[in-house]
Amino acid sequence: LCRLNSALPEGARRAPPARAHVRSCLRCQVVGTRERVLRREMARLGSATVPAPPYLAASVMARLGEQGSAGAGHRIPAGSAARRVAATGVGVTAAAAAALIAGLVRRKSRTA
Repeated sequence: LCRLNSALPEGARRAPPARAHVRSCLRCQVVGTRERVLRREMARLGSATVPAPPYLAASVMARLGEQGSAGAGHRIPAGSAARRVAATGVGVTAAAAAALIAGLVRRKSRTA
């Protein structure tokens, strides 16, 4: 039932058989608590943005290297707009992950 409960969509987890299982299963209660904490932390972050470090765009583009299409042999244009989009995406993802981890660590240190 634990595997089944974790695979169910959110609405199905509220069905009476699933709720009865969660009331009696410590593992499922822990998973549910973790999910609620994660949702609360993500909601608290909202639309917070953290600027990417200046070296990040150059680092990402260097790792990408020469990009070519599969069979045509055409080079994918990597203009300044594409670099900004890639750097912004990587920066936002890294910032969100760092903020989430910092929030969880902070929460954990308050409970300890």
